[in-house]
Amino acid sequence: MKDKESVKRAGILGGMGPMATCYFFNRIITHTDAARDQEHIDICILNHATIPDRTSAILTGEAEAFLKEAKEDCRKLADMGAEYIAIPCNTTHYFYDALAEASPIPILHMVRETIKEVITKYPDVQKVGIMATDGTVHANVYGRECAAYGIQAVYPAPLMQTAVMHIIYNEIKKGKVGSLDIFSQVADSLREQGCQVMILACTELSILKDEYPLPDDIVDAMDVLVRRFVEMSGRPYKEL
Repeated sequence: MKDKESVKRAGILGGMGPMATCYFFNRIITHTDAARDQEHIDICILNHATIPDRTSAILTGEAEAFLKEAKEDCRKLADMGAEYIAIPCNTTHYFYDALAEASPIPILHMVRETIKEVITKYPDVQKVGIMATDGTVHANVYGRECAAYGIQAVYPAPLMQTAVMHIIYNEIKKGKVGSLDIFSQVADSLREQGCQVMILACTELSILKDEYPLPDDIVDAMDVLVRRFVEMSGRPYKEL
């Protein structure tokens, strides 16, 4: 067992949305190789559910209110003793540079780590399908990271993107089970566009995995963030 001093206390900037934050925390506990309470990670969770909507901030260009609160949240987590932060919300990573500059402690880059994972797991990949919110798509959050690694991000056609938003906002965020039929239609449409891999680039979509077995060509950004989060703490990561 590692000395307490060698294990970092972590912070989670959550509430975007609350169900995704709960799911993220649950996955961290599940994937931490611990035999007793004291071998788990000390975590400060700020479930800021009332923070302004990220997608709206991007689409309207009115991001000042969101950024003000998110920056303050990073400082609060640092004041609580956190030594690094994870934000289980893909859309928020559009604002990563501004938040990282304002934060007293490091912030894991969920999107960047996911692309690294895709390249490692699928070294011949050329096109990656992105299932995400309108905000993430509009801001090309994944496209920028993909381009840095020489691969192409492909987004669903407009009708299919509407279907993705339906699953996120009209189903999962409302506490319902996401529709596998709709999800499969979107995935098939991305495969038809030449995508060899699809990324679940919205933390609400990650919750689908608890309800349905998903194909092997799908990578979940939430899973990647969980692994990096546990590893950065200094605790051992447990494969299931």
